Amino acid sequence: MGNKNIKDIRKEGFDEPSKNVQNIDKPPQTNDPSLNENNNFKIVRKHNKELEDSSLIEQCLMKHFFFRVLEKQARMEIIKELSLSYMKKGTILFNQGNSPNYFYLIKEGQVELLINGIKTNVYSKGESFGEQALMFESPRKGTLKAVTDTYMYIMERKNFKKIIDHILHLNFEDNKKFLTSLPVLNMIEHEQKNKLINSFLKQTYEENIKIINKGEISPNIYFIQNGEVEVRDKDKIIKVLKKGDYFGEREILINSLRTHDVITKTKCVLFSISAASLFKIFGEKYQSMIFLSLIKTAILKTKNLKKFNIKLIENVFDCFKAKFINKSEQIIYPKNFNTSSKMIIDIDGDLKNDKGEIISNRGQLLFEDDLLNNTFRKIDYNIINKSECLLIEGDMEKILKIFGCSLKEQLDKSSVIDSLRKVNLFKTFTTAKLENLSQKIKIEKIPQGKNVITQGEEGTRFYIIKSGLVDIYVGKKYIRTMNENEYLGERALFFKEPRSATATAKNNVEVFYLDKEDFVTVIETNLKDYLLSRLYLQDNTVQLNDLIFYDVLGSGNYGQVSLVKNKKNNFYYAIKNISCKQILYS
Repeated sequence: MGNKNIKDIRKEGFDEPSKNVQNIDKPPQTNDPSLNENNNFKIVRKHNKELEDSSLIEQCLMKHFFFRVLEKQARMEIIKELSLSYMKKGTILFNQGNSPNYFYLIKEGQVELLINGIKTNVYSKGESFGEQALMFESPRKGTLKAVTDTYMYIMERKNFKKIIDHILHLNFEDNKKFLTSLPVLNMIEHEQKNKLINSFLKQTYEENIKIINKGEISPNIYFIQNGEVEVRDKDKIIKVLKKGDYFGEREILINSLRTHDVITKTKCVLFSISAASLFKIFGEKYQSMIFLSLIKTAILKTKNLKKFNIKLIENVFDCFKAKFINKSEQIIYPKNFNTSSKMIIDIDGDLKNDKGEIISNRGQLLFEDDLLNNTFRKIDYNIINKSECLLIEGDMEKILKIFGCSLKEQLDKSSVIDSLRKVNLFKTFTTAKLENLSQKIKIEKIPQGKNVITQGEEGTRFYIIKSGLVDIYVGKKYIRTMNENEYLGERALFFKEPRSATATAKNNVEVFYLDKEDFVTVIETNLKDYLLSRLYLQDNTVQLNDLIFYDVLGSGNYGQVSLVKNKKNNFYYAIKNISCKQILYS
């Protein structure tokens, strides 16, 4: 068991990982001869322009979802690119951990796959292999050895990649629709999201197909679009994952070998992406990016903290540590543990109490109410992991110190910021500016029938309607009803004049308000000019002798439009002159 600061995960790993664990921070390095795939075969015929064995090859290609989506003519072009090769019995085609160079399809003979020295599969006529490592730019997961003299069709990496890139382009919009619906991916910044989606590969698997073998190197994350998969330890089913679930993130995050088998329970459609692709998009911080996304997703699943301004988690990211427990039935948090001392997120695995009752599942945040209310509470039971698990812990003392207030107070601020975002006046404000504004703004509840502002009084506040309806009157004359997110009271703050109308709560109303001195400091110059222009346009006291004529802007059958300026405030208007005679007789 061990704790690591998340920003150091890439460098340090967890709990002294196995020496067999590959470094997946970067794509395979093909310039290292010891890592390169062996070319222990003889080319019999370069390319297949005569389309020999086309029925056999096409039948094999049609088993692969990514080839099946292509038109027949496109598949024929692929068949032409294949070269026929020969390999003697007993020859090692490639070793476990090699960088991939080829896609293989057997014409005659047999080869066997060995993972950690154990035979796991045998391929024969009409079967293919090697595509997974090429698609995900990952090391070979096993060693391949010829059982008999074997003839194979092969395709080089560069040609295979062109095909995959073309298929990804064809499926981009379909992929985007599904992947953007997943909370864990929705946390990614917009400018990187398209690159991410374009790197996913969509595959269809039949029932009872093994996607992942325990102990293999497979640095990919999988997302289930349709169907169900079982996570197994030998014959024991650990859990069943369904549509919208994902798996494989733990192995990427802690650079480990696969710890379980994953087998399809039903026919499945999966999206997958490799660590190498993530590295290309996000650089060396891709593991931290995934962790941050998982933290945000867990918070968004909660009852109350989901209203939290999720961007603020980035400010306290360094307060979180990862805890990987590689053995089951361990006491993770003993009796008398203070529930408000740590923000605990169950990334993978189940936690239970002494009675065997499950207290948290994958993706859950523990003790939300205690964290929100900063309640000092000690548990009277041990918290035990049901199986291997990965947790994230946030040090609440450090988090609250950075926030400068409790989670509840920060949640109230987040609620204010969310409301302010809906106000047209503040839609151009950055998050930082909205945070500054939220610190100055106050909230008031006004019962039905009470005035928000009263005509004739001195104006000292600017109001935004948070909830409810407000009726506007000039004297006793009803003017209109204002709704949520509309604002009022700005005129009296700009001009030294009394309120020009009365605003009355039509029902129970909640408002944000800024005092005059705060309003002046928060409102920027361009926003101030915008508000002033609106006020000048709504000014119904302007007389013709207040205006200075400048120029004619345009003329038509019903009069002309002129540019004029108000002598009192130097505000420009466009004014239209129309003949009464033309109005009466048109």
